Amino acid sequence: MAFPQVQDANTSSGTQNSDSTSWTITYAGSIGAGDLLLLFFGIDGDPTVSGLPAGWSNVVSATNGTTCRLSVWRKFATGSETGNFTATISASEQGVWRMVRITGAHATEEPAIGTAATGTSVNPNPPSNNPANWGIEDTLWFAVYGQNDGRRSQSAIPTNYGNGFYDTSGGPNGAAFGSARRENAVESEDPGTFTISASHEWVAQTIAIRPTSSSPGTLTVAAADAPAAGGAVGLTGQGALSVSAAAAP
Repeated sequence: MAFPQVQDANTSSGTQNSDSTSWTITYAGSIGAGDLLLLFFGIDGDPTVSGLPAGWSNVVSATNGTTCRLSVWRKFATGSETGNFTATISASEQGVWRMVRITGAHATEEPAIGTAATGTSVNPNPPSNNPANWGIEDTLWFAVYGQNDGRRSQSAIPTNYGNGFYDTSGGPNGAAFGSARRENAVESEDPGTFTISASHEWVAQTIAIRPTSSSPGTLTVAAADAPAAGGAVGLTGQGALSVSAAAAP
């Protein structure tokens, strides 16, 4: 196994600096079949996002009351994605969007999330996340948040995280989006806090990206550990191996 990788050369972001219900999203660079695309939104107020092309699915939709929304979408790419598309916002608002392309992600496993956290402070605090469908694997973790008010800046990201990102649409009627990521082979993750320049409302989430399935290997079972005929040897994260009476050592 290997950690999923964000391809920074193909990472794009944009700001919506005026109130609008139609936000133009752009692809940057080459996108291959099987790549995982993540599209993040930090939006002023609490409007919903819709109208994305076929294949996009909502992963996160969380608000801090009516002050700001964090919305995250994913797509398993076909390799035919080109050009721009429009996201529809249910109310005319400002904010930030960012799209990243990930290689080496599991082909069918949805990004796993925790329970969204909200607050009003200088420290957006993404929640703990323990994915239900896998154990200790080479997981890529994203700590992300949407923040009300576009006049702030970000001065710190969670400890042991890297690739800090922050962008804002500017102005008191704007919004911001911040993120950082980490490769960590653990069963669960609880990122630390970000730091922004002044207290404001935020909504935060922790997203786990499972690695692609590893190639089949060889399992050796000692005679003393062999199950009875028809039993199974559990393989964490990889299902189970049935052992017949004839095959049992």
